[in-house]
Amino acid sequence: MNYDRDNETAALLDVWSNAFAWPLRTIYQEDGRVYLRRFTLAERPDGGRLYLHHFVNGDSDSDLHNHPWCGSGVILAGGYHEYRLNGSTVEKCDYHPGDSTHLLPETFHRVTLLRPDVGCWTLFEVGPRVGTWHFLDLASGKMTPWRDRLAERGIPVTEYK
Repeated sequence: MNYDRDNETAALLDVWSNAFAWPLRTIYQEDGRVYLRRFTLAERPDGGRLYLHHFVNGDSDSDLHNHPWCGSGVILAGGYHEYRLNGSTVEKCDYHPGDSTHLLPETFHRVTLLRPDVGCWTLFEVGPRVGTWHFLDLASGKMTPWRDRLAERGIPVTEYK
Protein backbone atom coordinates (compact mmCIF):
# COMPACT_ATOMS: atom_id res chain seq x y z
CA MET A 1 0.00 0.00 0.00
CA ASN A 2 1.32 3.42 -0.85
CA TYR A 3 -0.21 6.52 0.71
CA ASP A 4 0.43 8.44 -2.48
CA ARG A 5 -2.21 6.16 -4.06
CA ASP A 6 -4.37 5.62 -0.98
CA ASN A 7 -5.53 9.01 0.22
CA GLU A 8 -8.59 7.58 2.02
CA THR A 9 -6.42 5.48 4.34
CA ALA A 10 -4.06 8.38 4.98
CA ALA A 11 -7.01 10.65 5.76
CA LEU A 12 -8.48 8.08 8.16
CA LEU A 13 -5.17 7.78 10.01
CA ASP A 14 -4.94 11.56 10.30
CA VAL A 15 -8.48 11.64 11.75
CA TRP A 16 -7.54 8.95 14.31
CA SER A 17 -4.40 10.83 15.25
CA ASN A 18 -6.33 14.05 15.80
CA ALA A 19 -9.31 12.41 17.52
CA PHE A 20 -7.21 10.56 20.08
CA ALA A 21 -4.44 13.19 20.32
CA TRP A 22 -1.89 10.52 19.42
CA PRO A 23 1.31 12.08 18.11
CA LEU A 24 1.92 10.77 14.59
CA ARG A 25 5.28 10.47 12.87
CA THR A 26 5.52 9.47 9.24
CA ILE A 27 8.85 7.91 8.28
CA TYR A 28 9.86 7.90 4.63
CA GLN A 29 12.12 5.68 2.56
CA GLU A 30 15.00 7.09 0.54
CA ASP A 31 12.81 7.20 -2.58
CA GLY A 32 10.21 9.36 -0.81
CA ARG A 33 7.63 6.62 -0.32
CA VAL A 34 6.04 6.20 3.10
CA TYR A 35 7.74 3.45 5.09
CA LEU A 36 5.99 3.67 8.47
CA ARG A 37 3.33 5.67 10.24
CA ARG A 38 3.95 5.64 13.98
CA PHE A 39 1.39 6.70 16.56
CA THR A 40 2.76 7.27 20.07
CA LEU A 41 0.02 5.94 22.35
CA ALA A 42 1.83 6.35 25.67
CA GLU A 43 5.15 7.50 27.09
CA ARG A 44 6.67 6.11 30.28
CA PRO A 45 8.68 8.19 32.77
CA ASP A 46 11.80 6.11 31.95
CA GLY A 47 11.60 7.05 28.27
CA GLY A 48 9.87 3.89 27.10
CA ARG A 49 6.94 4.19 24.71
CA LEU A 50 3.93 2.32 23.40
CA TYR A 51 3.49 2.63 19.63
CA LEU A 52 0.87 1.70 17.10
CA HIS A 53 2.80 1.09 13.87
CA HIS A 54 1.47 0.84 10.36
CA PHE A 55 4.17 -0.46 8.06
CA VAL A 56 3.25 0.74 4.59
CA ASN A 57 6.36 -0.77 3.00
CA GLY A 58 9.05 -3.16 4.13
CA ASP A 59 12.64 -2.15 4.81
CA SER A 60 14.15 -0.72 1.65
CA ASP A 61 17.74 -1.28 2.74
CA SER A 62 19.18 -4.73 2.10
CA ASP A 63 21.45 -4.49 5.15
CA LEU A 64 20.17 -5.55 8.54
CA HIS A 65 19.66 -2.96 11.28
CA ASN A 66 19.24 -2.93 15.04
CA HIS A 67 17.27 -0.71 17.41
CA PRO A 68 18.45 1.34 20.39
CA TRP A 69 16.16 -0.32 22.95
CA CYS A 70 14.53 -3.57 24.02
CA GLY A 71 11.05 -4.01 22.61
CA SER A 72 8.14 -6.40 22.33
CA GLY A 73 5.19 -6.30 20.01
CA VAL A 74 2.22 -8.12 18.59
CA ILE A 75 1.05 -8.24 14.99
CA LEU A 76 -2.49 -6.86 14.73
CA ALA A 77 -3.13 -7.12 10.97
CA GLY A 78 -1.18 -7.95 7.84
CA GLY A 79 2.20 -9.36 8.78
CA TYR A 80 5.80 -9.50 7.71
CA HIS A 81 8.76 -11.69 6.88
CA GLU A 82 11.60 -10.99 9.29
CA TYR A 83 15.19 -11.74 8.35
CA ARG A 84 17.11 -11.93 11.63
CA LEU A 85 20.78 -12.57 12.28
CA ASN A 86 21.32 -15.65 14.43
CA GLY A 87 25.03 -16.18 14.95
CA SER A 88 26.48 -16.00 11.44
CA THR A 89 23.25 -17.04 9.70
CA VAL A 90 20.28 -14.91 8.64
CA GLU A 91 17.06 -16.77 9.39
CA LYS A 92 13.62 -15.97 7.97
CA CYS A 93 10.50 -16.07 10.12
CA ASP A 94 6.97 -15.10 9.11
CA TYR A 95 4.79 -13.13 11.54
CA HIS A 96 1.00 -13.17 11.25
CA PRO A 97 -1.79 -11.50 13.27
CA GLY A 98 -1.54 -12.61 16.90
CA ASP A 99 2.18 -13.45 16.70
CA SER A 100 4.55 -11.65 19.05
CA THR A 101 8.09 -10.48 18.50
CA HIS A 102 10.89 -9.38 20.80
CA LEU A 103 13.97 -7.29 20.03
CA LEU A 104 17.13 -6.55 21.96
CA PRO A 105 19.57 -3.75 21.06
CA GLU A 106 21.92 -6.42 19.66
CA THR A 107 19.21 -7.94 17.42
CA PHE A 108 19.94 -7.23 13.74
CA HIS A 109 17.05 -7.73 11.33
CA ARG A 110 15.03 -6.41 8.41
CA VAL A 111 11.40 -6.93 7.39
CA THR A 112 9.40 -7.25 4.19
CA LEU A 113 5.61 -7.29 4.09
CA LEU A 114 3.56 -10.46 3.77
CA ARG A 115 0.74 -8.48 2.17
CA PRO A 116 1.89 -5.24 0.56
CA ASP A 117 -1.77 -4.38 -0.18
CA VAL A 118 -2.55 -4.38 3.58
CA GLY A 119 0.77 -3.42 5.10
CA CYS A 120 1.31 -4.50 8.68
CA TRP A 121 -0.18 -3.12 11.89
CA THR A 122 1.66 -3.73 15.15
CA LEU A 123 1.34 -2.70 18.76
CA PHE A 124 4.91 -2.29 20.00
CA GLU A 125 6.31 -1.33 23.39
CA VAL A 126 9.91 -0.19 23.74
CA GLY A 127 12.06 0.44 26.76
CA PRO A 128 14.31 3.43 27.33
CA ARG A 129 16.93 4.12 24.70
CA VAL A 130 20.28 2.49 25.50
CA GLY A 131 22.16 3.08 22.24
CA THR A 132 21.60 4.07 18.62
CA TRP A 133 20.48 2.43 15.38
CA HIS A 134 23.14 0.74 13.25
CA PHE A 135 23.22 -0.91 9.85
CA LEU A 136 25.24 -4.10 9.54
CA ASP A 137 27.16 -5.06 6.40
CA LEU A 138 27.13 -8.85 6.59
CA ALA A 139 30.05 -9.28 4.20
CA SER A 140 32.46 -7.09 6.17
CA GLY A 141 30.84 -7.20 9.61
CA LYS A 142 31.00 -3.39 9.70
CA MET A 143 28.33 -1.62 11.78
CA THR A 144 27.51 1.90 10.62
CA PRO A 145 25.53 4.30 12.85
CA TRP A 146 22.30 5.37 11.15
CA ARG A 147 23.28 9.06 10.95
CA ASP A 148 26.52 8.16 9.15
CA ARG A 149 24.65 5.81 6.82
CA LEU A 150 22.20 8.54 5.81
CA ALA A 151 24.98 11.11 5.45
CA GLU A 152 26.89 8.71 3.16
CA ARG A 153 23.81 8.65 0.94
CA GLY A 154 23.25 12.40 1.00
CA ILE A 155 20.03 12.15 3.00
CA PRO A 156 19.33 14.96 5.50
CA VAL A 157 19.52 13.74 9.07
CA THR A 158 16.71 14.70 11.44
CA GLU A 159 16.20 13.85 15.07
CA TYR A 160 14.48 10.54 15.61
CA LYS A 161 12.72 9.30 18.74
